[in-house]
Amino acid sequence: MLVVVIGAIAAATAWTALGPTTTDTAQATTTPTRTVSVVETTLQEMTTLDGTLGYVEGPAVVNRAVGTITSLPESGAILDLGDALYSVDTVPVTLLEGDLPMYRALQRGLEGRDVEQLERSLVDLGYDPDDEVRVDEEFDYDTRDMVKRWQESLGVAETGRVLISDVVFLPEPVRVASVPAEVGQPVQAGSQVILTSGSSTVVSVALDSADQGIVAEGDAVVVVLPDDTRTAATVTSVGTVAIRNLQGEGSYFEVEVTLDDPDAAADLDEAPVSVEVVTEEATDVLAVPVSALLALSEGGYAVEVVHDDGSTTLVGVDGGMFADGLVEISGSGIDAGTAVVVP
Repeated sequence: MLVVVIGAIAAATAWTALGPTTTDTAQATTTPTRTVSVVETTLQEMTTLDGTLGYVEGPAVVNRAVGTITSLPESGAILDLGDALYSVDTVPVTLLEGDLPMYRALQRGLEGRDVEQLERSLVDLGYDPDDEVRVDEEFDYDTRDMVKRWQESLGVAETGRVLISDVVFLPEPVRVASVPAEVGQPVQAGSQVILTSGSSTVVSVALDSADQGIVAEGDAVVVVLPDDTRTAATVTSVGTVAIRNLQGEGSYFEVEVTLDDPDAAADLDEAPVSVEVVTEEATDVLAVPVSALLALSEGGYAVEVVHDDGSTTLVGVDGGMFADGLVEISGSGIDAGTAVVVP
């Protein structure tokens, strides 16, 4: 019987089904010099994709006041509900939450979804301490009084009326991507003051059409940052329309990956990263180093099992998945902790 060591067998493939052995056992007489234990583990085949980590472009903040810009935020700042976006003639322009843009002045007697947005934002900010305001689409006396409390906190005239230039409604907090305006600059209504992005970083991947099926929305992946830090992430969207590749032949799908920890790459923008995707997995399997797997001349594979008295026996095994220098095995008498020879 001829025994061949096949320690390099996993170099060319990550998932190979090996045929069953035709020889169950054979006696070996050489005392082993190095052994390892069979382990129970999970083997994974990984595919690495190239991606770019950055921020999703957000809406531009358009000025509606006339005057001189007296304050601006710094690039990279995160602005949340109630924060001042900037100020004109020392009057702050406040970020409030809402999908409907601020398109008119709001005052008592008006009704509409913009009124409801205003009420909900100011209630959330704590300007209705006695729970007097009913959040609806009607601007009533209680709404007016709440607006006055808010204006008092800002140090502006307590008119109970919200001008179109006082507020910017945006659906979520934003990050300041860039500031095209300057402090001291005179501005007119309609000029862009701040360019924004989403407040969380995401990884954009151009997934080759041939690889379309390897990821799906909700998949857990690992992002490798430029400093080789590895951080958990989740696939949050996979495009359904193929985009022609302008740099060559073929097409790709847009994939978006969101870091599970938003602070893991807070200072990075337009940074190249890698995304590791599990494409095959074998869970709770028995495995040994590839070098422990032996090819038998009559066909099949075996490992050299070490007994308590130091003697060894060749035990036939079936092989499965290869990953990270290990190979999945199964066979009679093979259990976690079984000692095998590593040539």
